[in-house]
Amino acid sequence: MEDNIRLEDLEILVRSSNYSLRKSAEQVVLDRAMKDQNLDFIINACYDESDEFQVLKAVVVLAMLVKNSERGEREKLIEHGILESLSHSLVYSVQVGYRKLVEMGGHVFRLQRCASESLFHLIYDEEGTKVRLAQSNSSVVAVLLQLISETRNKEAMRWSLFIIHQLAACDVLRPQLLTNGVIPIVSEMLVRNQGDFVLMRACLHTMVMFVNNNTEDEVLHLKEMAKFDVFRPAVVSLRAADDSDLVYWQLDCCTSLQSKTSTNQRFVPHQISSSHYRMYYVQVKRSCRGSPAANRAAALRVLSVANDIIKSLVPLACRKDNILIRLVAELLGLFCTIGKLKLHVHCRVHCWTGLASNETHLTSNEARGGNLLLSGTV
Repeated sequence: MEDNIRLEDLEILVRSSNYSLRKSAEQVVLDRAMKDQNLDFIINACYDESDEFQVLKAVVVLAMLVKNSERGEREKLIEHGILESLSHSLVYSVQVGYRKLVEMGGHVFRLQRCASESLFHLIYDEEGTKVRLAQSNSSVVAVLLQLISETRNKEAMRWSLFIIHQLAACDVLRPQLLTNGVIPIVSEMLVRNQGDFVLMRACLHTMVMFVNNNTEDEVLHLKEMAKFDVFRPAVVSLRAADDSDLVYWQLDCCTSLQSKTSTNQRFVPHQISSSHYRMYYVQVKRSCRGSPAANRAAALRVLSVANDIIKSLVPLACRKDNILIRLVAELLGLFCTIGKLKLHVHCRVHCWTGLASNETHLTSNEARGGNLLLSGTV
C-alpha cells in the first residue's frame, strides 16, 4: 500500500500541518530511501560535482537516514559506502569548494555540518568503522583538522573535533593524526574556547591520550602543548566542579605537564598565579576526600595519577604563599594516609629538600615550606 503512494503526494504530506500525518509520510520516504537501489543512487549523487545542489540534497538525505536509523540500518549504510561518499563531499567542499553553494549563502556550511555530524554518529565507539573512515579518503583527517582551526561555522567545527576525538581513541590512527598536526590544532582550540566545557573536555581528553601512552614522544608532545599555554585555561577552568569528567581530564593534563619532564625543564609558566595553583590542588584534594564507599570512583581517578601529583606538589613549597604551602602540606598528609603512597611521599619530600640544600642555600621561605611539608606528612 505504502509503495503505491506517489512521491509527489508524499511531498505534499511531509509539509502537512498535521504532525502525525507529516511524521508518517516522512517515515515512508525514509523507508523507500533505504532500499538498495535508491540508497545507491543517493550515495552516488555525492560524487556528482557538476550538480552541486544535488550533492547538497544527497548529503542532507544521508544525514536524515543516519539520524533516524538503528544500528543494523547503519551497518547497511556503511556497506553501501556512506563513509566514502560523505568524506568525499566534505573533503571536496574544503579543498576545491562548491562555488555555487558558497554563492547561495551558507549552503556549503550546511553540507559540512550534515556530513561531519553523520560521520561522527557512524563511527562513535566503533573501532573498525573509525579505521575505515580514515582509509576512506587520504585527506579526510587533514580536512577535519582544517575545519577545526579555520571554519567560520561553529557546528561544523564542533562535529569535526568530536570526530578527531574518536579517532584519537584508536591507537593505530594516532600516528596519522600526529602527522597532520593534531597537537597544535587541538591545543589552540582549547585556549580559544575557554568556557565551553564540552569542547574543553574533548580537547583535554584528546591531548591526554597523546601524553599518557608510554612512548618516547610524550615529552615532545608536552612541549608542543606548552607553546600554547594550555596549563592556564586548564587550571582556571577547574572551577567547573559540577563536571567531574572535565575536572579529571584537567587534573590529568596538568599533572602530565608538571611531572613528565626533568627537574630543570618545567613547562608550567612561572607567571601562573598562586591562586590558580590553590584552585588546582583544592580540586585534587576535593576529588579524593571522603570515604571510599561514598567517593570511590573519584578517589581511584586521582590515585591513578597520584605519583605525578606528588612529584609536582613538592617544588611549590618555595612559593611565597602560606595558604598554598598549607594546601600542599595537607594534600601530602592526605596521601600519607594511603599505605602505598606514604613511602613515596616521604622519599619525594626528603629528596627535594636534600637536593635544594646541596645545590644552593635555602631561602627562609623555602626552608619554612620544606619544614611545613615534612611536618604535614608525618
